[in-house]
Amino acid sequence: MKKILLLSACLLSLFFAEDAVGQSSKSIPGPVIICPPGAHAGHSHVPMPKYIADKLRADVELRDTEDACAEIIVNYTGFSPEAEAAFEYAKTIWENALVSTVPIVIDANWTDLGENALGSAGPANILADFTGAPDDRWYPIALANQFAGSDLAFGGSHILANFNSEFDWYLGTDGNTPTELFDFVSVVLHEIGHGLGFTTLRDYDVDTGVGTLGFGAPTIFSRYDDFLLLGPGGNSLTTLGDGTALGDAMVSDNIYSGSSAAILANGGTAPRYYAPVDYAGGSSIAHWDESDFPAGNIQSLMTPQIGPAEAIHNPGPITLGLFEDIGWELCQSLDDQPCTTWQDPSPTGGYTNFNTSFGGAPCDDGGGCPFNEIQGFAVWAGEAYSINNFIEGGSYTFSICNGPGAGSWVPDFTIIAPSGAVDAFGSTTSCSITWTASESGTYLIVINEDGNCGDILATNNGWPAITCSGS
Repeated sequence: MKKILLLSACLLSLFFAEDAVGQSSKSIPGPVIICPPGAHAGHSHVPMPKYIADKLRADVELRDTEDACAEIIVNYTGFSPEAEAAFEYAKTIWENALVSTVPIVIDANWTDLGENALGSAGPANILADFTGAPDDRWYPIALANQFAGSDLAFGGSHILANFNSEFDWYLGTDGNTPTELFDFVSVVLHEIGHGLGFTTLRDYDVDTGVGTLGFGAPTIFSRYDDFLLLGPGGNSLTTLGDGTALGDAMVSDNIYSGSSAAILANGGTAPRYYAPVDYAGGSSIAHWDESDFPAGNIQSLMTPQIGPAEAIHNPGPITLGLFEDIGWELCQSLDDQPCTTWQDPSPTGGYTNFNTSFGGAPCDDGGGCPFNEIQGFAVWAGEAYSINNFIEGGSYTFSICNGPGAGSWVPDFTIIAPSGAVDAFGSTTSCSITWTASESGTYLIVINEDGNCGDILATNNGWPAITCSGS
């Protein structure tokens, strides 16, 4: 009988460890998740979250790095100095995304993984019934440490990660990945994400169609498992029991997240997990869906594949939302994250009225900055505008301050640069936002009602307008 085994053979033995205060806790080696190489889908670069970039710039100026929310210590084996530097850059992003009072230790190995894996990783151990455990679920040891308030590994490592020494890597940190290379920073971020808890204990028999979830007798599920639903808002996979019904779900392409924070971060829509009809042993159920969050999407870090020239240096709001519901404390609340979701005119494009009416963003040609306003309609929430001719270094203001409905609801703006970077979000006043363009080209101006990311609940505010400041 051919069976795809997703857990190490070591998982067949459950052992009990006594933690620092003498409580007997269950501990097993964590599952290893595999990241295969993806196909080239063009150049894309999603930069680190703006609040992290701003914080790191301030740290450089102050020569002070003590205000990170977590400390990650890496034990390197086989890495070049350039690869270590890229890894250090990547871990800094996680250090400023999640709060950890106990340093997180990673054993990182540079080794030949064959042609079908960029990297692999998982928690060194997962624990249940430890001191401070909020429930009876399995937790990755790095997160268990936060509940316990101490190092339950007693000086050992918390994450095991491997990176393929035989691939052609881009070891830069700027996200400008050449066409034929794989962005190492992105893969490091991805693998650390698995070690921090984006993982599950699951198995699937390709001959019998039997699926299993969780581990032990009686079965104990991971906290991650609690958010696996058969269909948006459907039944939890934890209620199906081991068998063919669970197996059918695992290959249904219909598993969604029930994490309320992840749903909110996805504009009110449940994010879909990767559960293809052809079961992928190292990837199924342990990633977001690749087709829903392709290269260049801010949510794409924890999809199963990273392709050449794809750089994603952002954990993504839905991943952070899921982590918050699993039990991690976020370094910055998701309420303070930019909303990059809208419904009209499409999930990826924007209305191009400004390009038609005014030729794009205005420029001061010596006679001052024109105030370009479209008075034929009012903006609604859940909309975006595509405006071209922005100039790097120029200062611009987008507003909805005039018109019969102006001020009827509080807007939240997100200013997205041509590369996908978020230049600014929120508002400068109650009806406008001002920012400096980091790039030249076509920008997307996303408008939502404050507190309702992606939802069309509010209509008929002010007229859309744009102006510039100075040359």
